[in-house]
Amino acid sequence: MKTPYLQPPRPVNNPREMRAKPGAMTSRERWLALFARQKPDRVPTDYWATPELDRKLMRHLGCRTRRRMLDTLGVDYEVHLEPRYAGPRLPRMQDEFGRRFRSVDYGTGTERE
Repeated sequence: MKTPYLQPPRPVNNPREMRAKPGAMTSRERWLALFARQKPDRVPTDYWATPELDRKLMRHLGCRTRRRMLDTLGVDYEVHLEPRYAGPRLPRMQDEFGRRFRSVDYGTGTERE
């Protein structure tokens, strides 16, 4: 069921370099300003969701790819800032801090918890 108030924004040719209005920053400029401790024109946005929600949003917005969906939603970029683990091989479903995880079925998919 489509929600009437959730209408997809009009697609643009190159949303990654799109400026919403004259003088607005691009996503790249926004992140660079933030990392340089300068004030961006708005808070950069990130996106986190389960694969099931990704598929539902892509279908609702008419997007063929996840990147296109993120561009359509106006997400600045997914930012992954973390060091790469370089220690001994870890057991399956365990992280470098010794935390153990399991797959939990929540009805429409599974999540690692």
